[in-house]
Amino acid sequence: MTAKSVAMETIVYLSGKHQVADAIRAAGLRPETEAMAVVVFGDASAQDLLRELGWRRDDDVLSPEGKALATLGITQTEARTVPADRQHDLSLEKTALLDVLL
Repeated sequence: MTAKSVAMETIVYLSGKHQVADAIRAAGLRPETEAMAVVVFGDASAQDLLRELGWRRDDDVLSPEGKALATLGITQTEARTVPADRQHDLSLEKTALLDVLL
């Protein structure tokens, strides 16, 4: 593990960054944040958490559409190496490469 907890390790992989501070900058919440994905660890239920907070579930938040590959450090040159409808796969490749590069 790069981080000292499973939660922080999740953020590192989510963001495709090597350093925890960089991962938080890339994947962290900002004042303009309107939607986010929630990861629940342990025996807790995501539905119970959403109900408790008064939030609603919207799986479209996880859709790659409209997301900036640059946030993950993927350049336009790299993005052009694959067809437009497959560019979101570059984010998975970036995450997979973390294990190789660490």
